[in-house]
Amino acid sequence: MKKITLVFLFFVFPLSLYSQLPNTTYISAYGGISTPANQDLYKSSFNAGANLEFALSKLTAFGVDVNFANLSSNVNEISLLPAIVGAITAYNYGNYSTMGFMAFFKLQNADAVKLPVQPFVKVGLGTSLIAKTGVNFKSSNVITAVPNETSTGILFAPSIGINIPIHAKNKIVIEAQYRINKSDTQDVKSFLINFGYGFRL
Repeated sequence: MKKITLVFLFFVFPLSLYSQLPNTTYISAYGGISTPANQDLYKSSFNAGANLEFALSKLTAFGVDVNFANLSSNVNEISLLPAIVGAITAYNYGNYSTMGFMAFFKLQNADAVKLPVQPFVKVGLGTSLIAKTGVNFKSSNVITAVPNETSTGILFAPSIGINIPIHAKNKIVIEAQYRINKSDTQDVKSFLINFGYGFRL
């Protein structure tokens, strides 16, 4: 009985509301900068993704999102005397890549589409595939590659942003997001600044 109630609350009820709100489904594609929370090891790189959202009411929306984000590192020179046999003289921390899938809940005022900008807040929860690749170290002028690591983790992503309506069925989206990808072995935190384009079905 509890399972039936949960299915009704999380799926049937929202879908019944959606059926009463015509022309409220948006598809958006976006891309931007991915900046690591740990800037000692990694530097900014890129991310890209797409989402599908539909209104539950004039103030709320629900959707799904897929995103690929990358963080890269520089080669780190280690201050050791090269004359020392076997000394590691350089270390490359490689790349962190994440593929995230999440559902999100969004607060925005539907009446604000008549204004130049429509602010919103959003929170997403899902799962991510985390891959650490390209790690290697240099010792006595010999570069040794470290095996790649992959894991599956939890994704949590709160964000704020604005929609800029450019037509009755089109909008530009600017969004700032803090994304946490966490598994048993890896923890990747980054800030995403994205620019996107969405159109209404």
